Amino acid sequence: MSNGDRLLRYAIRLFGRSLSLRFVFIGVINTAFSYSIFAMLLFLGAGIEIGSLLTLMAGIFFSFHTQGTIVFRHKSFAAFIRFVLAWAAIYVANLLFIHLLMDLGANSYLAVAIAMGPTVVISFFIQKLAVFRRPATATMPDGKAR
Repeated sequence: MSNGDRLLRYAIRLFGRSLSLRFVFIGVINTAFSYSIFAMLLFLGAGIEIGSLLTLMAGIFFSFHTQGTIVFRHKSFAAFIRFVLAWAAIYVANLLFIHLLMDLGANSYLAVAIAMGPTVVISFFIQKLAVFRRPATATMPDGKAR
């Protein structure tokens, strides 16, 4: 087996075990998908407002599927409702953080770039702990899970 084959096998095993690595990888794919949809809509003549709205809607469905299936390996209708609510909260928090940075003197480009890091981290933990959480296992009085 060549070194390249070993490296590839190691990367596949790491990807399978690392939740945060899958989250970042799928985040890149989700971003590329959303940007492609937005660019296509603008090319077809949609205005920024309509393009943004349709991109947001498509991105929510696509991201729920990819993050639920590949990253967290869990999805349900209840998780979808939590996903939409979580992204509404994340969106508002991100905008507030951007405006705070702009009030402190950062231009809009810098503010968005700075806000991106904390937003990704917050998004990861909200999705892990609230959206795609696993149901708690109930235990019997004898301590065994049912």
